[in-house]
Amino acid sequence: MKRRWITCFIALFLQLTAFASSPLVQQGNTAYEKGYYDLAISNYLSEAIARQPSAALLHNLGLAYSQAGFHGKALFCFTKALELNPRNARIKASYRAETATAGASTFKPYSPALWFSASDLFWMNAVIAMAAFALVLMRLFQKKAILTISTLILLALWILIIAIQLPQIMPGTNRSICIVAVPETQIRNGPFSEASVLKQIKDGQILKILERHEDWLQIEDSQNSVGWVRSDHLLEVSGTDGLTMLTTRKL
Repeated sequence: MKRRWITCFIALFLQLTAFASSPLVQQGNTAYEKGYYDLAISNYLSEAIARQPSAALLHNLGLAYSQAGFHGKALFCFTKALELNPRNARIKASYRAETATAGASTFKPYSPALWFSASDLFWMNAVIAMAAFALVLMRLFQKKAILTISTLILLALWILIIAIQLPQIMPGTNRSICIVAVPETQIRNGPFSEASVLKQIKDGQILKILERHEDWLQIEDSQNSVGWVRSDHLLEVSGTDGLTMLTTRKL
C-alpha cells in the first residue's frame, strides 16, 4: 500500500513538473499575464496538440478564452477540466463564474458521478470486490450473524456505486449536452439551412442533445424549446469531438 502511494505521488509530481516546465505553457502564462489572451490561447492549444491535455492546461485555456470573451469555449474547457479533476476548488470556482457570466446555469453539464474521477470509481469497485471475497471467507467459517450484517452493508454499497456510475454509462443522461461556441446561432425547426428560425441563441448557452442528423443536432434549451442547430456551432461535452474541434481550430 505504501509503495502504491509513493508511486502515485511520483507520477503526479512528474506530470505537474512536465506541465509547469513546458515552454508552450510558460509562453502562454506570460502572454496571459500581459493581457495577450489570443496569444495565450494559441500557446495553450499548441500544448494540447503536443500532449494529452491535463486539467491544469484546460483550466488555463478556459481562463484565457473567458478573458478574450469566448464564454462558450471557456465553459467547455472548465467542464472538461472538471472531468479530469472533479474536486479542484479553483476549477469549480471558474466553472461557476463562467456559467453565471454566460447565463447558462440552468443545465449542469456534468452529473454527480463526475465528482468522482475514473480512478475513484475503480477503487470503489475494488473495495466492493474485496468485501465480496471477505463474505465468501466468512461463509466458509459459518459466521452467520456477521455474514447477514456484512451482506446488507455490501448490498447498500453496491447500490450506491451503481447509482454513482449510472449517469456516466446510460445514454440520454444530462451528460449528453453541448455548449454554444459562436457569438450567435439559430435554433431551426428542421435540420437544414432553409428551415425557419425558431429563436436565436448566444455564446455559452448549454443545450441538451436529443438527436443527430448529418451536420445538425436536435437540441432542447433551458426554456424547453426544441429544434435543430448546426453541429459546427456547438461543442459537445461528452467524448472527444469537442476537444478535437478546439485543438484543430475548426471552431
